[in-house]
Parts: sequence; C-alpha cells; structure tokens
Amino acid sequence: MITVKYKNILVIGATSLVGKFLLSRLSQAGYATTALSRGPVPYTVEGADPKIRWVQADILANNDPLPGPGPYAAIISLAPIWVTASFSERASIPVRRLVALSSTSVHTKAASSSLSERELAARLHGGENSIMERCGQLGIKWTILRPTMIHGEGKDGNVASIVRFITRFGFFPVVGDGGGLRAPVHADEVAGAALGAMECDSAQDKAYDISGGQTITYRKMIERIFTALGKKPRIAPIPLWMARGGLRALSFLPPFAHLNPELANRMSMDMAFDHSAATGDFGYDPGPFTPDIGAHG
Repeated sequence: MITVKYKNILVIGATSLVGKFLLSRLSQAGYATTALSRGPVPYTVEGADPKIRWVQADILANNDPLPGPGPYAAIISLAPIWVTASFSERASIPVRRLVALSSTSVHTKAASSSLSERELAARLHGGENSIMERCGQLGIKWTILRPTMIHGEGKDGNVASIVRFITRFGFFPVVGDGGGLRAPVHADEVAGAALGAMECDSAQDKAYDISGGQTITYRKMIERIFTALGKKPRIAPIPLWMARGGLRALSFLPPFAHLNPELANRMSMDMAFDHSAATGDFGYDPGPFTPDIGAHG
C-alpha cells in the first residue's frame, strides 16, 4: 500500500515542461492530483491517468482562488513566481503546504547591464519575498526552488536554443575559451526536487538553488550538444564585441527573439550553483549532464 503525505495536490502550470514530469512522479507516488491549465487541455493528456484530474482556469482571473474539486492539502506552482505571488495575495488559501518555482536568475541578472534582465531579477526577488510574507500570514509552510538552466525534450529556452543555432548555422560561437561553469538541470530533476521538497518537513520555509549533478565549462556543454546532434563540434572563438553584435542581430529573428547581448558576457562567467542544501534536506540527487534535444535528435 502506498502512503502519501498529502491526499490531494493542486499543480499550477501543469502543462509546462516541468509539469509533465511532475504529474508523472505524483501519479507514481500515489497522489490524487488536480492539474491546472490556463488554456484548453490537450486531448492527448485529458483522461490519460485516473489519478490526475484536469481543470482549465486562469488563477489570476477566476474569482475562486482554488479552482477545481478541492480541498487541497498542498499546492505545487510551476508558474512564474510573481504569478504565484499574485495568486497567493488574492485570498486566503486553505492549504498546509506550498512549493513554488523561482530561478537562479534572481542571482545572476540582478546586476546585468540589461534593463530587462534587471527587471526580471527584481520580479523574481519580489515574488519570492511576497510568497514568504503571505505564507507566514496564512500559516502555510513554503519552499521555493530556484532551478538553473533547465533543459528537456528540446522544449526549453536553454539547450534548445543552442540546438536551433547549431542546426541552422552548423557552428557555435564562443567568447574566449568559454570557461564559465554551468550545471544544467533536467526538467525531470526539477520535478523530483519539487516532490521531494513537498514531502520533507526539513524543507519547510526554505529556498534552494537547484542545479544539475555535473559542473562543466560552457564550451564543454556546447561540445556535448554537438555530440548529441551527431555532429562534430565546430566552435568558433570570437571577441566579445562581435558576439554581442551577433546576438543583437539574431534577436530580430523569431526563433532567437529571446536572445540578449548579455548572453555573450556570461559565457565566461561561472554560473554553477551549489545544491548540497537540497541534497542534505530532501535527498536531491541529480545526474550528469546529458543533453535532451528531443525532436531535434
């Protein structure tokens, strides 16, 4: 017989990349889960698992703060943390536990020369603080997870964007020696962290940086992506000014609209984060970096 810590879980942002893996883990662990989707539920997932009930609702527009069958013992929110914060501030939430996703961008982009990146860091920081304060007022035990460089199934904004560049141009530019450190984390590992944190009393009222299980240089990361594509690595060292100009030009193309010249600066910066606190508190144990390129493979 499977014993679960909470009987009924609400997952916000259930159709996200992490959501897919989280729903699978919750089902395997024996949880009854309500999966919330702002848009129509894809027919491919509707009714696929009897432990998962899908509900379409916009948590910021709906007058009912907890859509669906409820009551819920715990909420795992995979929505942007400022959305989760706005949701939590709207009304009293009768749950005991909240796990919410933020991002290590709260650290790395706070001092960026890009106004949009500084604004993003400020929104992350404000969202985190708001959740901590609101949960304290309501007596809800919270955990905030800050994953770094999520990848998975070729649907992320990190590894997938590098794959698109390589596929289109056949090479990848790197500033200097590309020695900045990275520890990409797979979406399924983030899902495992969310479930582990929810079940762990030691993780209550704490925030954790969540990285992958292997720290490698930016250049080595690019080489592994080439290998995953079945291609010989073709890496072009270029000066910073050229990389920044190239990224600015690429941002006008729809597939690369999210690119920012600041990415060039960060190629040589160490952006690997220590996840030992998560390992010690709830057994977080990520694996080595294996690029998940999905349909590109």
